[in-house]
Order: sequence, then C-alpha cells, then structure tokens
Amino acid sequence: MDTLFKFVSEHLGFELEGPETFVREQMQFFLPFVRGTAESPGPADSEPEEGSLPHWYKQTIPPGQSPTMQDHILIFAYYLYRQKRQFIFVPDDMKASFTEMNRVIPKSLLQIMGSLKRDHGLLYAGKKRGEYSMTPEGIRYIEGVLGIRRAEEVDTREQAPEAALPEKAMPDSPQRDRFFSLFKENGDTPRDTDDS
Repeated sequence: MDTLFKFVSEHLGFELEGPETFVREQMQFFLPFVRGTAESPGPADSEPEEGSLPHWYKQTIPPGQSPTMQDHILIFAYYLYRQKRQFIFVPDDMKASFTEMNRVIPKSLLQIMGSLKRDHGLLYAGKKRGEYSMTPEGIRYIEGVLGIRRAEEVDTREQAPEAALPEKAMPDSPQRDRFFSLFKENGDTPRDTDDS
C-alpha cells in the first residue's frame, strides 16, 4: 500500500507518494525546506507587487484550494491570457511562472503540456513548434477551477491576435473545428499574417 505525504504552506507545497520506505527517505531531503517555511518567513511575507503573477494568484485562487500541477500550468496560461494579453506561450513562459511563484519546475513540464494539448484538448499547438495557446475548453475549465463566473457565462469567443492561431497552422481535428466555429459564429475569422 502506498503512503501519501502532502505538505502545503503559503510559500511551499509538495506531495510524496509511494512505498512508506521511499516516502521516509525523501522526507529527509524535504525536512529542511519544511522547517525553513515554519521558522523563517523571510521577505516572501511582504505583499507581492500589484499586477504580478504572485499578486494575481493570491487574489484569484480560492483559499484552501491546492491546484494540481496540470491546473497550475493552466492557471499560469490563463494569467498570461487574461492579465498580460499574451495569447501564445512557450515552455519557458511556464518555467518563468513557476520560478516567479517560488515553485519547483516540474521535470515533466513538456510531457504535461503535451498531454493537456493531445489528451485533454485544453491547449492548442501554436504556429511554431513549442508554442501553445488555451482552447475555449481550457479557458472554461480553468475558470471553473477558479470559480470565475463571467457575465456571459461562456464568452470565450474573444478574437485572438491575428498571428496567434492561424487556421492552417493547426492540423485538422474536431477541437480545431470547434475553435474556428466560435469565430465564424461571431462573423470573425482568424487570419494568417505569415509574410510568406
């Protein structure tokens, strides 16, 4: 039977799961970090700068909620999308977000992002390799996780910048068709601004 150890504080969170001997061995490594958060709050207790990811996160994430790693990636993508108006992001943007939030960058970041795209349909592949953007389903999902109710309830039809999601950059798929049908319902069509 596996043992699960979960630790969450304002500045640190992690889970260990596996055979009890494995969890105990790993705890020896993590114990100094756990003690450090309890003994010395340090400068992280100061109020984050307004408009920054930590400030937005603190204002947006419901108290007591502990998002999964996948949810964190979508939360960071949503922050870039809604707050920074950055419709396209790359793995380095996610790494920077994890770092800004003082969280460990997952070693499997690329695999998780690929799974969110391929298996769950919550991300689209961008025009260039390694680029991603949120799908309408991804936006609705993360707004549900965050408890965000929009006046229009399902208004995810905002026009992305012209270069964000050109129709020919995405392979044919039901998700692609649903995405572009949202634009066509509004009478809009994303255009490819490729200079070729």
